[in-house]
Amino acid sequence: MVRGQRENIPLREAERLAGRILKEIKKLPGVDKALAAGSVRRRIKLVRNINLVVESSDSKRIIDEFVKMKFVKTVLSRDNFRASILTNKGIEVDLSIFEHSSFGSGLLYLTGSKEHNIWMKKIAAQDGLLLNEFGLFQGKTKIGGKTEKGIYALLGFKFVKPENRFGEDE
Repeated sequence: MVRGQRENIPLREAERLAGRILKEIKKLPGVDKALAAGSVRRRIKLVRNINLVVESSDSKRIIDEFVKMKFVKTVLSRDNFRASILTNKGIEVDLSIFEHSSFGSGLLYLTGSKEHNIWMKKIAAQDGLLLNEFGLFQGKTKIGGKTEKGIYALLGFKFVKPENRFGEDE
């Protein structure tokens, strides 16, 4: 655990904080979409950190603006596509930026669960495909990634609601 980071927080508190941060992020020019992912999106009762996913073609500028927002106490890490911060209340928030063609796969991957992601990758591999946070690939050709529903459809499945993503028998 990062120094100064709180223990797990109740879902309602995490949803409120994610909502406030998303509201600020959506004000930034160049943000096409911004959603909560991870435990908040899966509606887990206790949340360790907040994952946010943004669709934008101007990731560096979004990251630069995000790490300067008023709720940021400490920048834990950052590059041109991701940033992790600790809020003034000691809650870790991770922001990831994806281009339009990868937003759905990024949202799918960062929503999880880890077990669900492993299950999805295994299904893709059985069809000779590669699934990662940047898309669904057949060889070097991206065949999916814009939407989660599109990825599920390409793998022959109906969309699985985030709160049902356990990696068992979805």
